[in-house]
Amino acid sequence: MVGTVSGITINARGADHDIQLVRGATISFGLVWGGATPIDVTGFTANLQAKVNASDASAAFEFKNANSRVTIGSTDGLITFSMTATDSAALTLGNYVYALEVIDATSKNI
Repeated sequence: MVGTVSGITINARGADHDIQLVRGATISFGLVWGGATPIDVTGFTANLQAKVNASDASAAFEFKNANSRVTIGSTDGLITFSMTATDSAALTLGNYVYALEVIDATSKNI
């Protein structure tokens, strides 16, 4: 994890990671695409969806470029996810599953 992290707790559980968002807090966390060898993410988009059940047709909430909750870096590989305190206060308490989709500059899912 790189960048400013606030309003969340991330716990490793095997290959999965649990993310706990703090309701009413400003949320900000980032990841470096490519890890120790960052990949240039110029022109990329990202969508992190949270659903009550993985099979649900729609997300309970999302972090994406279109709702200004995702910021894409450049050669640093940094993808930042954020949410205002007002937005996080409106979240319904519960457990969610999440999925991250990253799309490169050629519109290819990676």
